[in-house]
Amino acid sequence: MTHRPILLIDRRPMWCFFASLTAARHSRQAVTRSSPITAYTIAIAEELSSQFSRFVTLNPHQLTGHVANLGFWSDEVAHCLNVIDQYTTRFARMAEAQRQYVTHHRTLEFELDDKWGETAKAPPRPRHVSDQERSSTRFRLCDSYYRFLVRCYSVTFIDEARLRKECERHSIGVDARDLMRK
Repeated sequence: MTHRPILLIDRRPMWCFFASLTAARHSRQAVTRSSPITAYTIAIAEELSSQFSRFVTLNPHQLTGHVANLGFWSDEVAHCLNVIDQYTTRFARMAEAQRQYVTHHRTLEFELDDKWGETAKAPPRPRHVSDQERSSTRFRLCDSYYRFLVRCYSVTFIDEARLRKECERHSIGVDARDLMRK
């Protein structure tokens, strides 16, 4: 039996989409618009922050291994801060490329349970991470890294000069009260 396309979507016959939608309906991996998806920008910064938060709770013999890799961790912080700071530029490029593709290919989106194409509409713009969310994520990352550095300083694994150098690299202020060793 030959299938005749009802409507072209993205230059492919609609029945191709219905076949894939039927499979997606039965898959546990089907993603819907309402599924919460954390943006990469936020996810990597939160993961790094959680690592630093864990590091400050370690015993000195465990902490020393991370101090040995302080250059690596500092580079990771620099990378995450750059990803956060450059987000707006990357998002604008991505959104424009998607808009052009949707326009050029007349792409339509359907609800998964739509058998007849009644819910056809142009895909929405991608979700933008708010300035506030990026700013608070940036703050949490810097704060957790600072707490890690202070912990390293307090157990004398790094000196004040190294702490200040790391903080300066990432534009993190140093509180003099944190430099008083107990």
